[in-house]
Amino acid sequence: MVRVLTAKHPGPDTPDEQLPDTSRIFFALWPEQSVRTAISGISRQLPEHQGRLVIPGNLHITLGFIGEVDRQKVPAFIEAAEAVKAKTVTLVLDHLGYFARSRVVWLGCTAIPAALQELVRQLNSALRKTGYRPGRRPFQAHITLFRNAKPLTELPQFTPVNWRINGFVLVESVLQPSGPLYRIIKEYHCAG
Repeated sequence: MVRVLTAKHPGPDTPDEQLPDTSRIFFALWPEQSVRTAISGISRQLPEHQGRLVIPGNLHITLGFIGEVDRQKVPAFIEAAEAVKAKTVTLVLDHLGYFARSRVVWLGCTAIPAALQELVRQLNSALRKTGYRPGRRPFQAHITLFRNAKPLTELPQFTPVNWRINGFVLVESVLQPSGPLYRIIKEYHCAG
């Protein structure tokens, strides 16, 4: 049995009956600590008034946002993603950008490797069996650095971050007044 943790779930001894009925989940690429440190270094080069900084522990690339689902359906998403046969890939984070509509400053890549595009294609295909419908916009690999941000006026020079991706994760997002708290529910590893 998979046990999903939430804000009302302070520890492993909390009874299941105290868990909320729903869970807000998404699939993501989850950087290791050395990549988080490098990304945080780039964030620090941007002006402090840029917006609300995303804490290093929350840095990720969303592969598929599922949203709020009945907690009983989470195992179906876990099982569906088991069908994905992802390959290890190196992602080069070399581009800063701004999404005006959502007021987000992000770090991404100039070119998305074919192996990562294939991972997203396989994941979307596998998740359709659960009733999930992927977004209409094409996948854009990016890590949110700042929320509620002003547009970038100057782009700092920075050393691109090489991130060797060995897998992906299913994450629960618990919304709190201080911002979201992310908890990994399941890890999936790449083959070679």
